Amino acid sequence: MWRPTEVDNSRSAPTSPTIQNSPVSWVTSHLALDDEINIAGIRSSWGGGFTNDGNTDKCGRGYKVFCCPDPEYEEVIDGCAYAGCKIWRVNSGKDCPSGSTEMFNKIDTCGYKGHKYCYTSPADLPDCHWVGGSSGQDFANAKCASTELAVDRASYGDSSSSCDWSRQKVACCTVQKAAREPAKCAADLCTLFPGWCPSDSDEISVSYPKRGELNVLEKRGGGREKYTVLLAGVTIEVIAAAYPPIGKLFTISRAAQVQRWAFWKSKGYCNGGILSVLSLPTGEVARSLYDGLNTEHAIDRQVITKFIEAVISGTLQSGAQPDGLLPMSATWWANKWKEVNAVLAGLPVVGSDNKGTRLQTPNDRIMEAFGSTYNPHPLLTTDAAINGVKGALMGLGPPFSTKTIEKLANAAVNADTDEAVQEVLTTIQAVRPLFLLTRPPFNFSR
Repeated sequence: MWRPTEVDNSRSAPTSPTIQNSPVSWVTSHLALDDEINIAGIRSSWGGGFTNDGNTDKCGRGYKVFCCPDPEYEEVIDGCAYAGCKIWRVNSGKDCPSGSTEMFNKIDTCGYKGHKYCYTSPADLPDCHWVGGSSGQDFANAKCASTELAVDRASYGDSSSSCDWSRQKVACCTVQKAAREPAKCAADLCTLFPGWCPSDSDEISVSYPKRGELNVLEKRGGGREKYTVLLAGVTIEVIAAAYPPIGKLFTISRAAQVQRWAFWKSKGYCNGGILSVLSLPTGEVARSLYDGLNTEHAIDRQVITKFIEAVISGTLQSGAQPDGLLPMSATWWANKWKEVNAVLAGLPVVGSDNKGTRLQTPNDRIMEAFGSTYNPHPLLTTDAAINGVKGALMGLGPPFSTKTIEKLANAAVNADTDEAVQEVLTTIQAVRPLFLLTRPPFNFSR
């Protein structure tokens, strides 16, 4: 959210800040509260946006800063609450309940006797007071010291005089005990599941069933794979097109067609961002920018097997039967799928005229569309761990079993170390980045 940091004088009255640890949004208010973090010093005289808060007014003086919630704030103020107002007596606030301590008083609510802010004893915020800032009643730049936490804002605070220009004072409390660090999901999934992360030059060598529980998997020269579908007593073979592994993806003759986005699984707090997206440069790409990534097909090649099953049976994986679409004979797929077709043979080659490939069978034409050495446009680079999860899910299977989770959880209890806990938490979190990739805005670039 955008918050002005200096003398504001914006063209519209600023709104009151929210104390709760809410999601990032664009809000016009005063100084950033301590439940928020200014991100990388981002600031602007305009800020805001009509989508989020309807305020794009430019500051008359000073500037706004971009803030996000601080994940540790809620823990520090845990046990804090206002005591409430006495509804049967005018201008009177309730006393703090037994076992809690009054930290400060706010005149703005409950009348002139104030609204008491209470903290469960013993208090981790031992000293609280209102800060008015500078410039007399203007109360500009009201902010807490570096050792204090901003708990609330109010125009009056504990005084009978209010701020001018709809400004607000800030209630500051000394922090006696640091918050616990949030749980981390920073374990290396390639170490936990080695088969997910093949070498740069041979992604076909993956030992874990990264591409699902397929009936196959005859390796062919140049990275071609054979998928086998057994249905209605007929065996149907699908030959997938060869594609460049990550170590060669940006060196092929048509590398300019590769989508220049790299998708990483973030390694940080479990409650933080879980997906990082990097724009790759045109031309040659340094190894450091793709180390740990895989070449990924935006549409997984193994879905062709489920497509063939649906076409032959007339029933989708969901059990639905589309109206007006009649099943195709399994015999056609067995006999015609890999047979040279005169119409297809007459189409232009895929790739350059001199170094392209002529696709003469339905199998070759369709499988080339998934992405290949000659048609790299559907290819991009994705974290090997995300790609491993995707392979299993696209094969309609789990990336790991509940027994795996139980094993890691038991190991964490026995080891009683941060590293062991991170392994089980990272594994549980592993599926989330994949689902983010299928949602806006990431699916637009895929």
